[in-house]
Amino acid sequence: MPDEDYTSLDPPAAHQRRRWRIDNAPRTSPADFYLHRDDCAQGLGDRFLTDAEARRTLADPDAALPCPVCRPDTVLRRVS
Repeated sequence: MPDEDYTSLDPPAAHQRRRWRIDNAPRTSPADFYLHRDDCAQGLGDRFLTDAEARRTLADPDAALPCPVCRPDTVLRRVS
């Protein structure tokens, strides 16, 4: 349709996609947070990160650890 706005259907660019979720780590964890894939059932947080933000977060093991269930670190190694 000529008068319809379809821009909301365009997905964001790859560097803008928020595909990672950060959530509080269990009390027994040495880190404060766990990083999860967006679709991980273990990640219940509502804070989302882009690929670049997720890589920076995992670069500091005192800040966040990868979820042992969904293993976002294995995927982030392959994402450019």
